[in-house]
Amino acid sequence: MWGCFLKIDIMKTYVWVLYVGLLLCSCGANGSNKQNNGENASAEQTQETKKEQGLATLDVTKDYPEKKIVLQDLADVKYIPLETKKNALLTNSSAMLGYVSDSLIVAYTLEEDIILFNGDGSVRSSFCHAGQGSKEYQSINGIVVDPQAQEIFVEDYLLRYRMQVYSFTGQYKRTLPIPFKMALGSILDFSADCLLVCDRDVDQQGISNRAKPYMLLSKKTGKIVKELDIHFTKRISNRLSKPLGENRSISAALAYDPIIRCEDSYVIGDLSADTIYTYTPQGVLSPMLVRTPPVLSMETPKVICPDFKTGSYFFFDLVDFEFDFETRTGFPSQYMVYDYAAGKPYVCKLVNRDCEELSCGLGGGSHTNTVWNTTCYLIPSSDLVEQSEAGNVRGPLKEIAATRAEDDNPVLVIVRFKD
Repeated sequence: MWGCFLKIDIMKTYVWVLYVGLLLCSCGANGSNKQNNGENASAEQTQETKKEQGLATLDVTKDYPEKKIVLQDLADVKYIPLETKKNALLTNSSAMLGYVSDSLIVAYTLEEDIILFNGDGSVRSSFCHAGQGSKEYQSINGIVVDPQAQEIFVEDYLLRYRMQVYSFTGQYKRTLPIPFKMALGSILDFSADCLLVCDRDVDQQGISNRAKPYMLLSKKTGKIVKELDIHFTKRISNRLSKPLGENRSISAALAYDPIIRCEDSYVIGDLSADTIYTYTPQGVLSPMLVRTPPVLSMETPKVICPDFKTGSYFFFDLVDFEFDFETRTGFPSQYMVYDYAAGKPYVCKLVNRDCEELSCGLGGGSHTNTVWNTTCYLIPSSDLVEQSEAGNVRGPLKEIAATRAEDDNPVLVIVRFKD
């Protein structure tokens, strides 16, 4: 899942980001290994080696045929109409979701409220600790939920070097310091002891404070427990900027999740990487797809934004990393699927049988702490009502559409893939 943000900056530059068991090694922090500005000269040679080893390869410069996939052929689909209440009004962005299961749904609102829904979509409880105090947060950038410990980690956009931790009832538990000069991208619940995170602090020249930006952080101390063996000598910032005069610039950012939770592992796809990896809960890192040509060799890079992986299918967006500041449009993309059974990539037309006219995406839940092999997305009630009035809605979704008003909370779609 990806999106775009646009902002005019004065005096300073902002980095826009979206989106947030097994202790693998001792809790000693590793060095930050500040990057140099050189490209990896062996990138193409490494790609050839991976091809020879039989790793699936995607040529991002080629055109591919279309493949239509019906969601219900792959998964069981469940619709949850989220209750509409004054203090629990959600946007239609699945980035506001933090946790989804059959019994509990956790999300946050633009008003900085954290909402807990029951499995049927009714509001269970809510709390808000927005403020300037030491036990409060100023602006929610994302939340991470640990269902076993019943804790909610709140990433603060303005106070980026800390996370606040609360119980499900809203009781303050602790403040988790984040290593200095780290801009957290994806943050996922990994184990009883650790969060799996990405540092997306990259400047316009591709320089980052960390050569290994993917790591495990302690839930108790915030310290680095382990750095994953994904190494960069140069990275691509997710932001493009244009000067507007003295001390002013306009920026557009590609908002995406470099880490997604899938069938039985995590998929890691950095904008700068020529290889997509899987990372298991047991700490095993394995390559699953290599792209060609190398992303850093392209004048206008085509980047891969992972969406979901299940069975023989890997879904992703292939995005042209460019933006027109005059028209304020950019980052054109194609939705793709790599079919491992066929050994071929396709342009993917993914549809929901109950209403093919409504947008259907898998990445909405892959950044949340859903159960394994499960994802979710949101259907805006206004879109659902419109399609229902046009006679385009069928099956169980039609029954729900009859009960919704245009300004109701969205309908949550839980997608549980078949074994």
